[in-house]
Amino acid sequence: MTTELPVFPIGNQRVGIERETVTDYGDFGEPVTESVTVWVDNACFEIQTPTEQQNLTVTTSEIAWAMLPIVDGSVPAVDEDGDPAPIAFLVSNPSGDDDGKPAINANAWLWHNGLRYAMRGDAVLERDIRGRDDHVFCVCEREQG
Repeated sequence: MTTELPVFPIGNQRVGIERETVTDYGDFGEPVTESVTVWVDNACFEIQTPTEQQNLTVTTSEIAWAMLPIVDGSVPAVDEDGDPAPIAFLVSNPSGDDDGKPAINANAWLWHNGLRYAMRGDAVLERDIRGRDDHVFCVCEREQG
């Protein structure tokens, strides 16, 4: 007899995911994009390295980890109006099949506490010991100074 483990929130934080989304196509078939931000609740956002010192210069560089929930292959997100706007983990091609590339990739930005962080690579789908989707792991960075 197997029993499904309950789904627990990863954290109690809200993380924004900003991506360029194709909204239309131009006269010559080129994609027209718009920056769209969606929000993910029950996420965990942890800052790993807050400061770096190089001789007399101090550069503030924050490297952070974000762990986002995943349900049925999609990150549950909402748009600015609170309407559901889930992000499928893998990008779909025009035929509807996934092409193996993560939708949250190195071109995305993450928002946390009003600060914008650049992704340092593509998101990774982490699985539990039984092989089930557990969470989406992102590494991001913000610099100032």
